[in-house]
Amino acid sequence: MNFFFRNPVFCLKNPRYARETVKAMAEYKADHPVCEYTGRKPIHVHHVVSIRFAPERAADKTNMISLAAKHIHLSVGHAGDTKQYVDNVQEICAIARVMKGSK
Repeated sequence: MNFFFRNPVFCLKNPRYARETVKAMAEYKADHPVCEYTGRKPIHVHHVVSIRFAPERAADKTNMISLAAKHIHLSVGHAGDTKQYVDNVQEICAIARVMKGSK
């Protein structure tokens, strides 16, 4: 049986695991298959505005960015601590792309 049907209260309390959010993140990952900072794979989908602060934006694709799975997601997206969020992660990735393109 599907996780969402077995645990509906969990999904309501944790919008990261709601069906719409999981679907939106999978679609975003398919549309943006490489890291927006390094250009590498594999990636994690990172929420620009934390779901903790804006649960209504959990499934919003404009609130997502793809970051490399290993160290970039933690260092660029969370400043080295999973309890923190970097507010300007999109700007940081844009600057990194410009700098890498100028080499």
